Formats: sequence, C-alpha cells, structure tokens
Amino acid sequence: QVIFDMDYTLWKCNAEDLNVPIIPGSTPNTVMDSSGRYVKGSDAAFDVFSSLKRAGIALGVASAGRNRPHSIALLRSFGLYEFFENPQNSIQVYRGSKDTHIRKVCKAHDVSPRTAILMDDLLHNKPATIRAGASFHHLKKRILTFEDMERALLAYSAKVKQRTSFSGWLKGSKEKEKCDKNEKKKIIEKSRIEIKPAIPSK
Repeated sequence: QVIFDMDYTLWKCNAEDLNVPIIPGSTPNTVMDSSGRYVKGSDAAFDVFSSLKRAGIALGVASAGRNRPHSIALLRSFGLYEFFENPQNSIQVYRGSKDTHIRKVCKAHDVSPRTAILMDDLLHNKPATIRAGASFHHLKKRILTFEDMERALLAYSAKVKQRTSFSGWLKGSKEKEKCDKNEKKKIIEKSRIEIKPAIPSK
C-alpha cells in the first residue's frame, strides 16, 4: 500500500491554517477557504491515486496535522477522499510519530508495514518510517509528482526483489545446514558402530 503525508505533499499549505468551509477554486486543481485564500494542490495527485486504485493498491494517510476536519475537507475538495477504503481508520491525522500512524493505517487494511511506502516532504520522518518497517520516499520538491511515485515504486520493487533473494538464499542455507547435520549424525552413528568393542569369546 501507499501512504501519504498531506501538508506540502498533496497540497501547498498546512490544513490547520485554513478556514472552513473549503470549496473547489475557480481555477483547476485549486481550493478556496472561507477567507478567500487560494491553495494549489498537487497536479499529479488525482491521477496517481486513480492509477494506484486501479492497480488494487490500498491508500492511506499518515499526518501529524492538528485538525483532521480541515484535512478531510481538503481531501474532499481536491476529489481525493473517495479513493480511500475505510477512511475512518486509513486516514490518520493527529499529533504523533509517523511509525504509529503507519501501523494504524496498515492495521486498517490488514497488511504488514513491510508492504507500505510513505510519501513525505519531510526527511526527518524517515527514521520513524523505517522503525515501523515501511519504505520511505522523500519529496524533495515538497509536492507529489508522477516521477516521485514512479521512483518510489521502483525502489520498493528492488527492495522486495533483494529481500526475496536473501530469503531464498537463507532458506537454501538452512536446508544445507540441516542436510549437513543429518550427514554428520549418520557419520557419528556409523563411527559408533565401527568402534563398538568386541565381545570376548568364552
């Protein structure tokens, strides 16, 4: 699954700074709050979400924002909210560490954090992501792009391939160790038979 931060990842603002209600703006991929402030969203977000959804990849949110209702309002105004299954649990918005967010999102989808990628604009969230067992992709431009998503998926695929190769090697190594132990046991048993003292004749 792919988990997204929101502020400066899906849109260029902190959701808690806006005033509700929040409505779609007059220009493409913008929204406006009740004070008249316009906010630009990621040009790639809708298409990225749509592509991931079609591929059967679950989506989640891990945000340390202070105001969940404002974040949900932004998701709805940008047309992104409907892509989430079980949004009450797969959209985690509260002050806290990313590893806690990630674990809760993964639990909502009944998957392991090892299968998750976090897309985030803040590099300091990487250690918490790794601590949860997930992969981390840093958005250097502080907004989601298609190129970011492609790079993140390629890196994840390489990681899985490496993990699978190592698992295969480890399994083979354990099987070899088991065979070696069995062979060693046979040799010891054979030696015991060969050195068995002879029974003196009467």
